[in-house]
Amino acid sequence: MWKCSYHVSNRINSGYNPKTEAKIYTMKSGVELIAEERIKQVEKDGWTSEHDAEHNSGELVDAAVSYCISSPDFEINIGNAYTDVKAKIAIWPWSIKAWKPSPKNRIRELVKAGALIAAEIDRLQNLNP
Repeated sequence: MWKCSYHVSNRINSGYNPKTEAKIYTMKSGVELIAEERIKQVEKDGWTSEHDAEHNSGELVDAAVSYCISSPDFEINIGNAYTDVKAKIAIWPWSIKAWKPSPKNRIRELVKAGALIAAEIDRLQNLNP
């Protein structure tokens, strides 16, 4: 885990005591965030290895790539109206209702992508145990 110390030097003159008020923040690594997301996908969302085995046409990777694409080149057309969401779903494999972009949180999108890639790796490994 990566740790960083945080203190505000300009608060020293206003009564801030770094010995008693220093804050230590722990930042999770990318691997840890992806592992947590994958656990959530399985335990909360029900996307188990049995479920993932049904996606044998590259859907898990397509979904991951959809979250990885960084330029919003496409708009979502739902019915007759365009949403204000600039989508990264040129190859999104499932219903638009399953699309959960986090356009203001790039790390969150990459974490979702990483968990989907991990699911695809597990699916492929389960084909040849």
